[in-house]
Amino acid sequence: MDFEGLLLQIYKSFYLYTMTAEQYHLQGLEAQKNEAYDEAVALFTKALETSENPNIYNDRGVCLFHLNRKEEALVDFNKAVALEPDYSYRYASRAFIKDSLGDTEGAVEDYRKAVKLDPKDAVAYNNLGMLEEKLGYKEMSKKNLAKADKLAEEQGLFPEQEAPSSLTEQEEHLMHKEIEGMLGEVEAQDRKEAEQKAGAKEHARVMMSVFRSKSALREFIQFIKKGFKS
Repeated sequence: MDFEGLLLQIYKSFYLYTMTAEQYHLQGLEAQKNEAYDEAVALFTKALETSENPNIYNDRGVCLFHLNRKEEALVDFNKAVALEPDYSYRYASRAFIKDSLGDTEGAVEDYRKAVKLDPKDAVAYNNLGMLEEKLGYKEMSKKNLAKADKLAEEQGLFPEQEAPSSLTEQEEHLMHKEIEGMLGEVEAQDRKEAEQKAGAKEHARVMMSVFRSKSALREFIQFIKKGFKS
């Protein structure tokens, strides 16, 4: 390595050493956006050394899920729930992981908690209804799927001229609407620390791109189809 290269390496090492939790988090989000999940996990882990931020646990859990390290992902989602037990999105996120691990009963419990905390969450009602149908809870399933349809109609999620033509398109559309809605929630919140506010907004934006990736949508579509094939 030449002298210039050595100086560059020293600079990079010093920069990484002096980075704040927020900086590690933002770099992790960028790596996550580019589907560099191993790198993102390492950066989120560094951020968590000095910050107990539920968004970081959530983001690391997403990356671990993409790396097929689902048990570890569940640990992170559990931590995010523990840190924000009154936030419906935490339960809905964990429910997806639980069902992917075969814990459908646990997923149903989480979706029920999510809709209790946010009675206007059409996506959570929809997913709850599908899993209840898979478990044989036909009446509860019918009720919650009808509730999801009603909420979607009330919220204008499916304008008649833009109505999705298939189940997969419908579920993808609903999922994107839920994530986009996170941006409005974050902007409306009164954050005490600028770091938390900026981190949460960036988290919502990156989550939109992450869950629009082909690999994430493939997992989501398989999840949907599995619910209807039971």
